[in-house]
Amino acid sequence: MSDGPFTRYYCPLECGWHYDLKQPQPGEGLTEPLAQCPGESFQDLVTRLAEDTARASRQKVDDALREHLDTHTLLQAVTKAAEFRNERDQARAERASLMQLVDDLRDPDPCWYDHHGYCQAHGWTATEPRCPDARAAELFADCATEK
Repeated sequence: MSDGPFTRYYCPLECGWHYDLKQPQPGEGLTEPLAQCPGESFQDLVTRLAEDTARASRQKVDDALREHLDTHTLLQAVTKAAEFRNERDQARAERASLMQLVDDLRDPDPCWYDHHGYCQAHGWTATEPRCPDARAAELFADCATEK
C-alpha cells in the first residue's frame, strides 16, 4: 500500500476481502478534458471537477466490489443476509428490554429545577448531562411519536 490517506472497503459478506482505495486527487479519472466552459464560473468548474473525481472513484470501488462478489455463491449471500436479519432482530429485542427497564426505573413525576439548574425532584445535581428522568421522558416521547 502506498503512503498517504486511503479508504478501505470490506466485503459485505465479511469474508475478509478488502479493497484499499487511495484518496483521489483532483482531476483523477476525468472523462473530459479540464477546461472552463463559456459562462461557467470558477466555482462551477471546481464543483464539476470534484463531482467527476468522486464519480470516477465510486466507479473504481463498484467495479472492484462487483468483481469480488462474483466469487461468492448465492447461498453465501443468503446465509449472510439471514445472519444480519438475526442480529437485527436480537438488537431490537435487546432495545425493547432496555426500554422496559428504563421505563420501570424512571419516576413519572416531572422534573423541577432550582436556580442552579439542578433537578430537585430527582436529586440530580448536574446540569450536563441533564436529569436522567428528563432524558428518559424525552426518549419515551420520541418513541411515542415514531409509532
